[in-house]
Amino acid sequence: MTEPLSRDEFRTAANHAIHAVLNLYREMRDLFRHLKDCMAADPAFQTLGGTVRPPGGNRPGRQDDDILQHWQGRLFVPDQGDDEGEEEDEGDDGEEDGGGKQAAGWVDVPVGGSLLFARVQTYRRGDMGFEPHLLYGVLTDARVASAKLATDTLTFRKWQLRLILSDLDHERWSPKKNTLRTKVRIKATKGVKLDQRRVSFTIPAQPRLMPLYEIDSPAVVEKIAGELKQMWPGAPE
Repeated sequence: MTEPLSRDEFRTAANHAIHAVLNLYREMRDLFRHLKDCMAADPAFQTLGGTVRPPGGNRPGRQDDDILQHWQGRLFVPDQGDDEGEEEDEGDDGEEDGGGKQAAGWVDVPVGGSLLFARVQTYRRGDMGFEPHLLYGVLTDARVASAKLATDTLTFRKWQLRLILSDLDHERWSPKKNTLRTKVRIKATKGVKLDQRRVSFTIPAQPRLMPLYEIDSPAVVEKIAGELKQMWPGAPE
């Protein structure tokens, strides 16, 4: 039977644990800050929607993210010369056309367009052997099921960007299972049914996974940024 901790042992253990977690999240912020700077170098890419985070709230499985977000990420597109990517996504989850922060902005993705992504996952609930890592890659061929879409742009609420990153999975990808059918729905469009408004992407290659432990210098982040840019369709060799 485990002996109970003394008061001093408890104080020491609690402080070590808290400071270790703070350091982990500080390193994650620094990683994304440096990655953003590297992506802004020629050929320039900008973030789409700022930092993307999981929703918190009182629904089952979400309470932990109010305290420690189990992932954060960013999406990148070629630099358009605007400031859209500077906004942070801080709203809670909500309905498609709900009010509040989540309804504050819209995102446009061209039909057939692509997104680069980078997502850090810090823990997995109940998995004591999980290793924090960075997952990065490219999504292509943005589309919806409806053939009645009378526009070449997919427009949806900015808060829904989290629904793209939350469904990415390194382990389940295969050449025959390379479609990501997200829970993102484009804004209401005449003649297009609700379920036909869901956005899908193709994942043309298995996303790359790198343990956070191995991202130990600015040079590693610069290398990751270079690999991301090479994944963009049509990028020069």
